[in-house]
Amino acid sequence: MSAEQLWETTMNPETRNLIQVTIENAADAADVIDMLMGDKVDGRKDFLNKNANFNKVDGFIEKVHFVKKDGSEVD
Repeated sequence: MSAEQLWETTMNPETRNLIQVTIENAADAADVIDMLMGDKVDGRKDFLNKNANFNKVDGFIEKVHFVKKDGSEVD
C-alpha cells in the first residue's frame, strides 16, 4: 500500500472512523492472531471452517456510534 492509499483509506482524519476495541483475554486473542497471520495454513483453514459463516450478515457496523469532531453523534 502506498502512502497515498494509506492516507485515503486509513489516516485521513476527515474520513476515518476510530472505534475503541476491548479484549477480555489478551493472551487468547494473541494466540488467534498468531495462528491467523502465521505460516501454517492448516490451522487457519480449520479455524475458518469452524468459525466463519460467510452467509451471515455482519451487524457490527450497526452497533458503532459515530461521533463528529465536535463530539456530537452522527445520525
